[in-house]
Amino acid sequence: CWNDWKHSFNSTGKTLKGNRLQNFGKGGTGKDRLALSIISRAIESGSLVPGGTVVEGTSGSTGISLASICRVMGFECVIVMPDDQATEKVEML
Repeated sequence: CWNDWKHSFNSTGKTLKGNRLQNFGKGGTGKDRLALSIISRAIESGSLVPGGTVVEGTSGSTGISLASICRVMGFECVIVMPDDQATEKVEML
């Protein structure tokens, strides 16, 4: 299973470990490495399985990064945020 996810990242021209992912996907934020680490650890522990869903309470760049990585890896991603967020941010997430 892990090799399938690894292949998804390698097909984007990025490697899973050791390289920065600031330009990865739509996120393009400094939180991409953090989000990848969160997802990778969940996969390795068995908490996140194929077809699984990531749920995060955020309104910032971590949510953008998680959503981008989940999309590439084939996971659902649910972002929960306060009602007072800018329309543009809500639409991006």
